Amino acid sequence: MTCNGNSSEFCGGPNRLNVYDRSSAATVTLSSTATSTSATAEPTVINGWTSVGCYTDAVGARTLAVAQFLAGAMTVDACTSACAAGGYSLAGVEYGGECFCDSQLRNGGGPAPDGDAQCNMPCNGNAAQMCGGPGRLNLYSAGPAPSGTVSSSTTTSATPTPTVTDLPAGWSYAGCYVDNAAGRIMINQRPDSASLTVESCAATCFGLGYSVAGMQYASQCFCDDFIRNGAALAAADSECGMACSGNAAEKCGGPSRMSIYANGTLAVYQPPTTQITDLPGNWQYEGCLK
Repeated sequence: MTCNGNSSEFCGGPNRLNVYDRSSAATVTLSSTATSTSATAEPTVINGWTSVGCYTDAVGARTLAVAQFLAGAMTVDACTSACAAGGYSLAGVEYGGECFCDSQLRNGGGPAPDGDAQCNMPCNGNAAQMCGGPGRLNLYSAGPAPSGTVSSSTTTSATPTPTVTDLPAGWSYAGCYVDNAAGRIMINQRPDSASLTVESCAATCFGLGYSVAGMQYASQCFCDDFIRNGAALAAADSECGMACSGNAAEKCGGPSRMSIYANGTLAVYQPPTTQITDLPGNWQYEGCLK
């Protein structure tokens, strides 16, 4: 961890000291339990996910496109579990309490040029684990180490982005998601339309001030600022295979499947923990939202 008074110096870390001695011939005795640092360290494995190092990130051009908002404090375990539930193969923790998922690197993100130096913030839910830093991700992979990047900021699989030419500025395809597995993933439904297109749904949501649009079952349009209830990617993008009712050349989801488009980084909220159990009627806790 960098010193809070001089970011070019290091001041230990959780349960770790940078040790200095002013004698001219200091001798440091290591116990028999000390770990050798000369051999190549085995990568850390958590929940079956392998650490692949400290990676660069930027707010305006995310290395991992999907932000996960968890109900509790952040740990590496919580982030990798959320990404696994969403069907992603990459998980990254950042700035002590942020979690991002994807299945590929984006926007030129890659190994940090200064190594682990800036991945120095303890996770706010487990100080023994590191959760990146400002503009830095501690990256974990459920498969082989990632290689190469793509330029799109929101596409969530290797499936080519659908051809849609008239979206609002900054909007792009974010993937095919499962709806209703744990409740609606978007709750602001617009009236069904026999002339629905991707553009018309996105324009409607944009005009109402939302940043996410979802098309389902050919003629349904949903708006929100994030997707809810731990929404997960469909097993294949082809599950969102129904032609839009207003344009047969475009795809508008399917049965319990949503074609999702987003303005910038797509956010996924995990199901919150119920705070009060004796509420009247059908009221239930929806979480702490920004």
